[in-house]
Amino acid sequence: MKTHPVARLSLILLMVFASAAHALDGGVESLRQTGKAFASVARAVSPSRYAKALLQEQSRLVSLYDGSISLVDPDPRQPMLSGGDPYLERLNVPVTAAFNSYVRDDLAFRTDLPYLLLNEEVFESWNWRSGIQGRQGFVEAVADLKRAMSVNPDLQVMVTHGVFDLATPYFASVIAIEQLDLDPALQANIRLKVYHGGHMLYLHQQSRLALFEDARDFYRSIP
Repeated sequence: MKTHPVARLSLILLMVFASAAHALDGGVESLRQTGKAFASVARAVSPSRYAKALLQEQSRLVSLYDGSISLVDPDPRQPMLSGGDPYLERLNVPVTAAFNSYVRDDLAFRTDLPYLLLNEEVFESWNWRSGIQGRQGFVEAVADLKRAMSVNPDLQVMVTHGVFDLATPYFASVIAIEQLDLDPALQANIRLKVYHGGHMLYLHQQSRLALFEDARDFYRSIP
């Protein structure tokens, strides 16, 4: 009996999440081993492949930036999402226009420089050197964050995610926070908030309001 590709993908992801949840109870070594297994699965089931396969029979794809949103697949024969994310492309024009209006009309900021929602020059100029010597064997910021929080025990951190974000999945932060292995006296200094929505969770009104309340409470809680 053949297993449908979507069923296989879902099963694999469930296995990964179950393994990760088990590893969280097993300490650092269990997390390390689960991380290796997750890397192997991630190579086989990339977000771009999952976004195409989930609704393949309906000739639809889901957005990497908000997996709760489905769109017509412009190239259903291709096994992986290629080019730009259709949902993000739809947002480009209205968000760019809204921001240009906001900075000029509300903030009275005048400039001839164009605002670019997605600036390829910035992407290509990103400096990865600060994290390239990470102890995890790849570019990361966990080691630096742990050191900063240990040196300054008053440092408070709030991490926010949209639950449907496939570009920067919230569960990666769950694992990263566990990998910090913070001193018990510092563990309450970092918190993770997950909201309904995707990468731009603030596009959902209720999530935007919840984020506002959580951010306000966060700043007020700092001595």
